[in-house]
Amino acid sequence: MGAYEFEGVMTVCDTMTVEADSYEEALEMAQSEFDGDYYAVMPAGFSIPWDNVDVTCISEPEED
Repeated sequence: MGAYEFEGVMTVCDTMTVEADSYEEALEMAQSEFDGDYYAVMPAGFSIPWDNVDVTCISEPEED
């Protein structure tokens, strides 16, 4: 009998609203928030940070 190793890649999706003066500032704030505050909790009881967070803007303020 041999040992087999598998990798599972999981994804989570969430949205947040960020108030900022520019798109660049808002993107930086959102990226920092997602990178710093979102952790995957393992069945063994410990948590690890997500290693590849992709942040996409889905809504921008309307021009006046």
